[in-house]
Amino acid sequence: MAESGITDPNEQAAFMAQMDHESAGFTRLEENLSYSPKQFIKMFGARAGISTEDETKAILSKGPEATGEAMYGGAWGARNLGNTEPGDGHKFRGRGYTQLSGRSNYEAAGKALGIDLVSNPDMAADPEVAAKVATWYWKSRPGLSEAAKNGDVTGVTKKINGGTNGLADRQAKTEKYLAEAISGSLTVEPAGSPSLSSAPADAVAVTQLRAAPSPAASTEAVAPAAANLVALPSLALVTNRAPIAPAAPAMASTPSIPAVPTPAVASIAEPAQPTRRSFFAR
Repeated sequence: MAESGITDPNEQAAFMAQMDHESAGFTRLEENLSYSPKQFIKMFGARAGISTEDETKAILSKGPEATGEAMYGGAWGARNLGNTEPGDGHKFRGRGYTQLSGRSNYEAAGKALGIDLVSNPDMAADPEVAAKVATWYWKSRPGLSEAAKNGDVTGVTKKINGGTNGLADRQAKTEKYLAEAISGSLTVEPAGSPSLSSAPADAVAVTQLRAAPSPAASTEAVAPAAANLVALPSLALVTNRAPIAPAAPAMASTPSIPAVPTPAVASIAEPAQPTRRSFFAR
């Protein structure tokens, strides 16, 4: 998070809470399109132009493609999400920790990250790509960072969700992560770059889409800040696991002096580290 400029404890807490809620505790990276008729009418009835359970059942019975199109297609989807082609509602359904939705948002994220997410929308559900999309989306939304720093959970939720669904859970999670951010137990860990081999080599997406003092950053856990978001190292989500000691670099040999073997990493005593909770190393 720090490498993306998310350093304020209130903002860190809000970011983690919203991503936690949107992805069902960092476990669901693709939107679940299974709804009861009553749920569907309450959440999507107005935009889909339906008001009866019989109408809803008829749509749901046709499968996820028809359901996704009713949720995110039509005039509403074209106006709000850039879903202008038949099938866009399902194709560009929610994926990743932000549940990124809509053709225009996939285009914008792809352009910012150098990934063709329009041709390869499933890549948005890759954990490491999803982490990059999450921090990009957060920083690119006007007023989102400011609302988070001000502790405005309702305002943050509206910018992420478009409404206030799950507000109580988001509030509770924000309070939990704020306590961790202030205590310094909310830590980050860099990871390797994601594999983007499934994207075409020449793929280029077109465009759209009470602060407490910051705890001291761990020099072992946080990578140096990058100049901008695109240049950031890939970072991963870590869930309740102890940190892994970094491998020691091999010592180079010279023509006149035999190479000196590098001591095994296992023999190097590491200071005790707290077990890490789920987080984005971004």
